[in-house]
Amino acid sequence: MFKYSFAVFLFLCSPSVAFTDLIHNYPVQARNQLLSYFQCANKFLTDMGTLQPHAYFDDIEPSLPVQCGEYIKAATFTLKNAGLSPQMTKDKINAEYKNQRPSLVRRFYHSQAKALTLTTPNAPQNTKNTDIELAKDKANECFAKHAIDIMAYSDEKAEIGAEVVLTRCEVELNGVADAIFAQANRPKNELEAEVKTYYEDRHRKIISSIVTGRVTLRKGMLEEEQENSKPPNKL
Repeated sequence: MFKYSFAVFLFLCSPSVAFTDLIHNYPVQARNQLLSYFQCANKFLTDMGTLQPHAYFDDIEPSLPVQCGEYIKAATFTLKNAGLSPQMTKDKINAEYKNQRPSLVRRFYHSQAKALTLTTPNAPQNTKNTDIELAKDKANECFAKHAIDIMAYSDEKAEIGAEVVLTRCEVELNGVADAIFAQANRPKNELEAEVKTYYEDRHRKIISSIVTGRVTLRKGMLEEEQENSKPPNKL
């Protein structure tokens, strides 16, 4: 199984905008405009990774100029007014994008991995109870947090990883069980069966999330490794 070190996990999960020295030499206004572009791009890619958890970055990237291009136009205007030629302005901005693209790739695939982990099937109609749903939501947040840890820097089998996640979320699981058993108007054996079914469903879902998430994170890493062999992308 593909293994990530903890450092790589932090690298994947902490995309940042850190400008190169090229841009530091230019007007504050241009730097702020470019910062606004990358902040816009990060938000857009996070949203798209959540909405399209099986898409590829290269499929989404062409939409960036439509979503955030106003900031690039503004920065271009500012740099030209500062004395740069049109070609030099274009080259500098493209170089900055090439420098920042790996962090955009990480942002996109991390949001995909998180979305895949958080996705849960619709609850059966007989469990539409507010206390139960709140307890399940809390448990799902715990599952997502620890499943991402497992998929990112552990090479244990997914089945073992799922057991680790459930153990770490024992308090939240007990909260779900308590909420289910609080339904005094239902037979005890029926409540016990519901708790058992919930646990088994979560176990299967976490296994699937770990397997799928590892593939997604690896996909992002492999795309990033190919960056140096690609020509700069135009904004």
